[in-house]
Amino acid sequence: MKELIYYPGFEVQDHDWLKFALLYVDELSPIIPSSGDPYLTDLTHKLEGETDLLVRHRPTYNKGLLATEDAVDHIERITQYPNDYSQLFGAHDFLEIWRLPKTQNYTILREKYTDSWKNFCVENRLGKCNDLGISVNRQLGFSYMTILSHIIADSRGISPMTDYRNLDRLAILTRRPSDNTKRDMGIAQYFINLKLPEDLSKIPLENIIAHRKHEGFKERLRDFHTSLDAYITHVEQGRPWYDFLKNQGNVIKDFSDEIASLGTQAFTFAMGLWLISAGPVDNPTYAKELVGAGAVLSVGSVISFRNTWNKTKVKRYTRKYLADLRRIPTDSSTNEN
Repeated sequence: MKELIYYPGFEVQDHDWLKFALLYVDELSPIIPSSGDPYLTDLTHKLEGETDLLVRHRPTYNKGLLATEDAVDHIERITQYPNDYSQLFGAHDFLEIWRLPKTQNYTILREKYTDSWKNFCVENRLGKCNDLGISVNRQLGFSYMTILSHIIADSRGISPMTDYRNLDRLAILTRRPSDNTKRDMGIAQYFINLKLPEDLSKIPLENIIAHRKHEGFKERLRDFHTSLDAYITHVEQGRPWYDFLKNQGNVIKDFSDEIASLGTQAFTFAMGLWLISAGPVDNPTYAKELVGAGAVLSVGSVISFRNTWNKTKVKRYTRKYLADLRRIPTDSSTNEN
């Protein structure tokens, strides 16, 4: 979680989620072509001027080409079998909605795609060209940005992250094999419990920025990331979770407690984490055991299914993050405040 590609937009809309990022993330890279610079808000300029959180990522033609290939292939399947995707997009007639010109108000800047994507959208009545790029339905635009962000993240060897809960499921569904054959994929969904101040929305952003700039904070943040990465590696290797928590878990817990102390009370939230590997992950006993442990770090559900790789030819995908700031109910046996 040290370096992350942020998607789908290039500015975080949820201020509470932005405060989370300032407290827990070292570097957040939104995908911003140069043509998007004039549309950045004062808040982005403030964050860039006063903190080291935001680092703009400039998409290259090659990444746009790969994203175009993946997107055309995936969206073409959606248009052929819309019923299979109606639950994901929340309506049985979502495809008809995408094709309504009045709903095509989300612009994908032209630096993020190639002509093949533009031609595909126009030919299938899924988009219309404008001065900056192509306008599509917001859901379709988010789908494209999900694909692009994962291609960029995979190429940089880091992880993507979003504050939109439904986009992590979409990311899993857009994997295709480079050799057009199906392979077994193991997908483990973990939930890492962290803390934030209960009154986070009432804490001024300036206070959060000031805390990030306090002497010693970045060193403690670095130690947190080091310990968190070590824990995830520990889990990926199939080693007992309790060994790690016993020896190194306090670094994560202490840092989370420090963040919680910014308010009068704290709440626990789940940071979701997809671990995707070339082989199936199948250890339900381990998952059940850890769920009931009441640990700071806990596994949610473990599933394995047959799916496909995407055209980036990356053989292993890991650590796809989702920070869901909804509060986790706790009782006397699991309360960690």
